[in-house]
Amino acid sequence: MTKLQVRRYDKPTKAPSDAKVGLKTVRGPDGQILRVRSVSANSASFGSDFLYVFKQNVKRARKENRERVAARDPIDRDD
Repeated sequence: MTKLQVRRYDKPTKAPSDAKVGLKTVRGPDGQILRVRSVSANSASFGSDFLYVFKQNVKRARKENRERVAARDPIDRDD
């Protein structure tokens, strides 16, 4: 049985130079501009490409959540 190796990356890593990750800017049905990343399923580096795109999506979602929390008005408390 092969030994399982677990790696942890603190920051999103760049896709390898031979990566098949595409970035396209499109308009959604409501006219909003969206940036869409795509991965080629036939790529030899599919695993690392998929991980890169996933990490970028998580990074974007966390940034949006921080902006939403910061935009809310503070709650007035009489303590």
